[in-house]
Amino acid sequence: MNRNLFHWIGYAALVCLLPYLLTLPAAEFRERFPQLFLSIVVLGLIAVVSGLLWLTFFIEYRGVWFGKEDRGRPQKFEESDMPVLRETGLRLLKHLAPVTLYCWDMVLRPILLPDGRRVFNIRFDFVSSVTERFSLEERFPSILLERGKKETFHFRVCLDSGDGLEFLEFDPAKRLRLSSPASKKVSALDLRNSPSAGKAVDALFAGTEFERQIISMDYHAEKKPFLSVSVLVFSPSAVMFAPGDDSIRLAGGKRERIRFRLNPDLSYAGHLKKDGLFQRVLSA
Repeated sequence: MNRNLFHWIGYAALVCLLPYLLTLPAAEFRERFPQLFLSIVVLGLIAVVSGLLWLTFFIEYRGVWFGKEDRGRPQKFEESDMPVLRETGLRLLKHLAPVTLYCWDMVLRPILLPDGRRVFNIRFDFVSSVTERFSLEERFPSILLERGKKETFHFRVCLDSGDGLEFLEFDPAKRLRLSSPASKKVSALDLRNSPSAGKAVDALFAGTEFERQIISMDYHAEKKPFLSVSVLVFSPSAVMFAPGDDSIRLAGGKRERIRFRLNPDLSYAGHLKKDGLFQRVLSA
């Protein structure tokens, strides 16, 4: 499916549906010309089928194309894509590591270019670790990053002959974006294993003798975004735990689950409390 064919399917659906809509109010027309009206009804059915097909393609290929002259053709994933896909993702993570505080799973789509090359469109969601201007390459415009702010970059890349990547397209603000790995929340498995997020939690427990394990770490993309962190802790003796202005009493010799918030830049944000029975049952 290329861009032109996608557009023509949409135009055809509208053209076929228009005669049917125009004849709906004309009851006399249907009675005087039944054969003609039957033909119009058939056109209407073709319009519905074409519209459903167009909608399916729209959902599947949303955000795949970059510019109006883009002649790339979206492709289905093949078994042979996996090693290349994995290597492309690793190299991209390495390339963006200096400005990435933590990131989410990438969204990748294979694209076939007119010259026969099979490349990938990539959506990369991350939180910036710096406040400075970022330039991918000289031929692409730079963008101002802010530490703790969630960003979304869109690339079209392929592996080069060495150990790097060849960037064919770069757009940090595409309107029709590839599907996101999350909307209101991001999978806890993504951030729970983030090295930088783990270090931030370790810093809160510095100087304590607690045994601890991060259970979940969810990113809430609200007006004021935050990370909700749930940690399983065990203290040998009863103690007050006070990472900031909040404090909570932990019983000795008992495993307890506590929850608190971090700011997107991984600084402590408070809301320290113990998980209730209902929350423990739901997460069991």
